[in-house]
Amino acid sequence: MGIKRLQEIDQLLDKSVRPQMLEDGGDVRLLYLKNHDLHLEFMGACRKCPHSGKTTIKAIESVVHRYDKTIELVNETPVFRK
Repeated sequence: MGIKRLQEIDQLLDKSVRPQMLEDGGDVRLLYLKNHDLHLEFMGACRKCPHSGKTTIKAIESVVHRYDKTIELVNETPVFRK
């Protein structure tokens, strides 16, 4: 069930947030979904962009919450880890 949910979320991002990210030279990779935590990692230009930690994560969160309001995002991008 987790893989199917991950694929569905990935498809939603393909139709919404991802095109702009790709246009800017970046992307997001969904790593895994554990319980209600969606672990993701920013790629390319988004990896070090300060907007990834705020604006982009909010856009992704909005899309994910339309799919399932109980999912929380966990940013696993090394530069953003605390």
